[in-house]
Amino acid sequence: MALSTHVPDLAALELLLGVAQEGSLNSAARAAGVSQQAFRRGSGRWRPRPA
Repeated sequence: MALSTHVPDLAALELLLGVAQEGSLNSAARAAGVSQQAFRRGSGRWRPRPA
């Protein structure tokens, strides 16, 4: 099995981790010190992209 050449976006993974730790997107945005809108824009980076 070949390994993926995809390099993960570490900033997006940090956002996802924040949501997991805080329990909600709003709480994670507050903990990160950014607006909910900025956090949502950043979270779009972890959505799958069409091939």
